[in-house]
Amino acid sequence: MNVAAVKSLLSALHQLSSQHISGNSQLSGQQIGSIAFSVERMTSILINNLHRVESIWDQIAAHHLELANCSNPQLRNMALDSLDHSICSVVGSEKFQGISSAPHPSKEYQLVEESETRSFEYAVLSPLVILYSSNKNIDVQMGALKILLHVLESVRVIMNEGLATIPVQCLDECILVTGAYGAQKTDINISLTAAGLLWTATDFIVKGLSGRSVQKANHLNEEVQLGVSTEEGDIPTSEEGVKRNPLQQLVDYNKLFFSVFSVLQKLGADDRPEVRNSAVRTLFQTLCTHGQKLSLSMWEDCLWIYVFPMLEHVSHLASTSSKDEWHGKELGTRAGKAVHMLIHHSRNTAQKQWDETIVLLLGGIARLLRSFFPLLQQLSKFSSGWAILLAFLKNSILNGSKEVALAAINCLQTFVSSNCPKGNLESSFVQSVLDIYELVLQTSPNYKSDSADKVKQEVLRGLGDLYVQAQSLFNDDMYLRLMAVMHLMIKSSMNSSDYDSELGSIPAVQRGILEIISMLRPTTMLSSMWSPLLLELLCYLNGEESPLHRNSKEIREQNSDALANGTKHASVERGHINGSGTKGDTVVGCGWGILFIEKLVPIMVNLFLEAPPNERCSASPQVIQGVGRRPSIA
Repeated sequence: MNVAAVKSLLSALHQLSSQHISGNSQLSGQQIGSIAFSVERMTSILINNLHRVESIWDQIAAHHLELANCSNPQLRNMALDSLDHSICSVVGSEKFQGISSAPHPSKEYQLVEESETRSFEYAVLSPLVILYSSNKNIDVQMGALKILLHVLESVRVIMNEGLATIPVQCLDECILVTGAYGAQKTDINISLTAAGLLWTATDFIVKGLSGRSVQKANHLNEEVQLGVSTEEGDIPTSEEGVKRNPLQQLVDYNKLFFSVFSVLQKLGADDRPEVRNSAVRTLFQTLCTHGQKLSLSMWEDCLWIYVFPMLEHVSHLASTSSKDEWHGKELGTRAGKAVHMLIHHSRNTAQKQWDETIVLLLGGIARLLRSFFPLLQQLSKFSSGWAILLAFLKNSILNGSKEVALAAINCLQTFVSSNCPKGNLESSFVQSVLDIYELVLQTSPNYKSDSADKVKQEVLRGLGDLYVQAQSLFNDDMYLRLMAVMHLMIKSSMNSSDYDSELGSIPAVQRGILEIISMLRPTTMLSSMWSPLLLELLCYLNGEESPLHRNSKEIREQNSDALANGTKHASVERGHINGSGTKGDTVVGCGWGILFIEKLVPIMVNLFLEAPPNERCSASPQVIQGVGRRPSIA
């Protein structure tokens, strides 16, 4: 049959079906049977004329849309099922895919045919757009989306198995389509599946990056051997190699990599916590797994175009999100009252769920610092990036929730513990961490007392780890600063009416203080710090004001002057301690219970015995005098 005859047959079937359609949703079985016959025959004609489908598609699609807009649900379902079958048949045909066994006579002809194919692609999918945007029936909209799930299945197969075989120009489109499925708000499981497919795509892309690096290295070796020079990036490939792997020279793997990161960055700001958390995990998992295979320029782009903007954007969304408590989904009623699904108190507001995303971001940053800090130091913008990160960590500890603050402290701890043993840190990095801890203790954090205690415990642990891991980087001035920070911690933890002490136990923060004091043994390079340490502990023991209670900046300036004059820090500190012992309302020891003092004495004695003989002799008079002033100890 020629095209005109086929169109006439379709018109007759359309007329047969339309005469039974009316505004009344009640149709007899015979009427529905006639409509079903027409729809089935039209679908059959379509399948048998796929080679000339462009000429008949509009007629068939128009009838499907007419049936989908009927008030009868049976007809709507019939139209959606037939439309599903028709679209899948057309999309799966060779004609639609532009595949031809015969070679094109010219490149111009090929371009024209590709343009026509793309135009017809839109015509085939346009009924789904019309149904979803113009039809207000939720069942019809869901039906249109279900048809699109066939595309997701195809994308899944391509992303998992076929990226190396599809046309080069389709690679970026596959990533964008996957991102669109991730951004849709109808089905969260589809979004999570899309995030997983993006992770799969990075494997293919990074293999391409690695292969290109190996190829470039081999080519450079050949140049050295042959004495040939070529421009950087100009890597000729043999004709045989291109035939064996046609993507070798054509794929821009850098562009594909950043396309994935662009999609993940957008999904990282999604209003659904499960989706954005999955995107954040995928982004950092990609960097941590494949970071060694990325060039320095790619690292620069990853951090400055994607990671840092994501930190800023998510932090802003968290700070501006609602603090109103949510009620769970209504499950029913009992005794006339609604029964709601329980939501855990840690996730019952929008802000708490955004905080969960920030915790994941901080965890990802910690992993990068642990695995790639030496590499990151080679970046041209490292100094400014480091300053941005420190500011973010500082703000997270001071103004974030308890969970966010703990994650930020853990990030600092991970940074110190993973890089100090390897010798990757300079003293300036240790000082920057010490600066943050000091500022945190000087500033009243915005959380409840129980949360503040937990944060203080983590800061204590961080201080101890910082000194233990970075002892070789500490000088006298840094050690005195550490003691000053400890003093701030001790002052902030005093409470004369401590409930735990009345019950016969030591509060958690004070237990942490006792643990860290025993870790502060000065190293051989810091032998002059034994006397200041012992005399500082005496002040705590006797309830005297510590010399470190003075402004820390003033102390550091005095210490610097002392160094310039050839005077040791120890003599400066001894002068302060000997001449400033006063009692009053602000004494350090006024909040200690007897249990804390009893635990402090043996620690102090052990430290005294471990001190070098000359330092021990120097501090002996004050120690003996101080211990003797405690009636309960003497």
